[in-house]
Amino acid sequence: RNADYADPVRLWNTVAERRPRHVRGLVNRAAIALQDGRYEDASRDLSAAEVLQPTNPVVLVNLALVDLHDQKPESALRRLAVASSVRADDPVLHAARGDALRDLGRNAEAVTAYGDSLRIQPGDVVTRIAMGNALASIDRLDEAAIEFRLAASGASDSGVRASARFNEGNMLFILERMPEAITAYEA
Repeated sequence: RNADYADPVRLWNTVAERRPRHVRGLVNRAAIALQDGRYEDASRDLSAAEVLQPTNPVVLVNLALVDLHDQKPESALRRLAVASSVRADDPVLHAARGDALRDLGRNAEAVTAYGDSLRIQPGDVVTRIAMGNALASIDRLDEAAIEFRLAASGASDSGVRASARFNEGNMLFILERMPEAITAYEA
């Protein structure tokens, strides 16, 4: 039993096997599958949880993440609309909404959704980069450069940091601010 509790995968597998109608067990096992990139496994557990609790906001947000992976942004937006009535303070919900809107080419709306996410969780580097990309898509290059620089300053991974500074450099280059672009590229 101690081994089950020490390993989250074993714990939630055990819970889901013993209690297949336990929504929390299904959701937690799905969350682990999502982290591991096992979207089919996550979808199976989340779909079973949705049958049991069709308006559970955690289930809906996670199913929206699966929808985005499966390139179904409209479906993701429908799920997120239901979940947002209960979980308006969830930064993942707002970031997922931004991703869905970007996938649909609705970049100005995506900027608003990413902004909502970043107001709740300002240190989210991935959302900050997505915000920079959305801003660049609607020609708000100065703001995009700032977002990329903020993402770089918060990134713990050197590859992500370098990529963000490169994107910042690109924005500054397009704006013909060459000395600043060179500094970003060098960083």
